[in-house]
Amino acid sequence: METKQNKSSKIVFLAVIALVCSWAMFSNAGSLNPSAPPGPTMKTLDEVEPRIPVQTLSASGTALYVISQSGSYYLTGNINGETDKHGIEIDANNITIDLNGYSLIGPGKTVGSSGDGIYASNSYSNIVVRNGHSFDWRQKGIYLLSENARVQNVNAFNNGNIGIEVGNASIVKNCISQSNGDDGINTGARSIISNCVAKSNSSAGIAAGNGSTIIGCVASANYEGIDCSRNCSVIDCSVSYNADVGIQGSSSSTIKNCSVVDNGGYGIEAHNGSVVSNCAIRNNLDAGIRASNSLVIGNATYNNTPNLNLTTCTSVNNYP
Repeated sequence: METKQNKSSKIVFLAVIALVCSWAMFSNAGSLNPSAPPGPTMKTLDEVEPRIPVQTLSASGTALYVISQSGSYYLTGNINGETDKHGIEIDANNITIDLNGYSLIGPGKTVGSSGDGIYASNSYSNIVVRNGHSFDWRQKGIYLLSENARVQNVNAFNNGNIGIEVGNASIVKNCISQSNGDDGINTGARSIISNCVAKSNSSAGIAAGNGSTIIGCVASANYEGIDCSRNCSVIDCSVSYNADVGIQGSSSSTIKNCSVVDNGGYGIEAHNGSVVSNCAIRNNLDAGIRASNSLVIGNATYNNTPNLNLTTCTSVNNYP
């Protein structure tokens, strides 16, 4: 049987071991006082995407600012144009320009003989312009002849020529082009124009090259609404109050789910292997649909002159 003395000895022994372990733990720990304040853990915007202010660039005989190296650029304020000069000229591939909500302001749409808000020749590709305005230029608001261009969230208005023009395989998205002296938006082949508004332009609101897609756009009060070349698709668009044809489709085009109202010429014109379907077409001063050698299906036409003018077409379930 264990005696009281033995129990006391065990208790003392265990207490000594606990004291030794605690001393060892705290003697090996570092100081609780930090040697320096914690450093930042997030990268700055310039570290994530190094960007260059456009207004730090040099001028040339043809432009106020010239971009000659690939990279990302941004505006720090408005750019005010000079007669017969571009606002920005691009002389390199792989360029992104963030207008940063600012404007490229030309000297006037009738002043001088040349000058675009932004200009790039067809020698360059992969150019992006976004988030701003370009107006009052003698020629074009945005003029990117390059392939694979992208123009997004840009307003182009009151320019002497085309509002926004891009080359083949390009994208124009969420843009407004208004009151320009030629087309509102003009693209090369195989391009996409989406969710754009083209109003009160002196030629076509939207003109697209072969194999392009125009989707979710509005073309109103232009000379002509939408003019697309061969193998194009015009989908979910609203086209109204244009002086001439609402939608002009060339051969093998698809025009569907569009509203075409109160235009001064044909509502829709399409030929040679085209499909016109599920459109609402009314109050156009010439035929609602003028088509040849095409499929015309499921359209609602009303108060056009006449509603249908079809030559060698298959017409199915059109009303009336």
